[in-house]
Amino acid sequence: GIMRSPFADGSDPMRSATGTKARRTMAVAFTALLLLFAALVALRVHGFSLAAWHEVIDGSAPSEVLLGEPRRIRCDDWNMQLSLLLSQGVQTPRFPLVNPDVGLGQNMLLPVEAPVAHWIALLRPTMWGFFLGPDTGLAWLWWGRVLGLLGVWFAVLAVVTRGRIAPAAAGAALLACSPFFQFWSFNGAPQAISMGAAFLATVALARARSARAIVAAALALAA
Repeated sequence: GIMRSPFADGSDPMRSATGTKARRTMAVAFTALLLLFAALVALRVHGFSLAAWHEVIDGSAPSEVLLGEPRRIRCDDWNMQLSLLLSQGVQTPRFPLVNPDVGLGQNMLLPVEAPVAHWIALLRPTMWGFFLGPDTGLAWLWWGRVLGLLGVWFAVLAVVTRGRIAPAAAGAALLACSPFFQFWSFNGAPQAISMGAAFLATVALARARSARAIVAAALALAA
């Protein structure tokens, strides 16, 4: 079929009476997501298969698993990436730019996103939790990906559907539950979040009605 673009006339359906209600609903939803994020990080729960190390080390039962079972196939997480991230916190000094325990010394700006005592850490919000402790870091990383994906794409789909909250929420939930993100432990979530955020910033820039709004949207797009 053929449909009209929701952006064709530059109008903002979120400014209508229905849009005002949708904005309020979205504000409540984002507040709920933030509170949920805080609670899950405080509980230090996550979905990584780190407990797979039990089978490798001594075959003991992974008592820390609350639901499901660790997936050894996710070894690129528990055997490689997470080991590098956790190693950063036990170095002296902590979170070095070059980790001496990896090979002959690995620059931790590459090959994976890792917590480092460097200005670039400001641009890696999913890594901030590791500065508060390893368990907090794992939970922060996991739920930052999951809830970030849900929140950003909920907002994207709310724009695309012209403020229809139910389809937007359902679409965001289906995206987060899709096999691609589930199998890969949400490793692709940061890229999807970035693309969704860039779309929202572009729409905000197109709809901006004041110099301040244009500058704010442009800075968001540049970030």
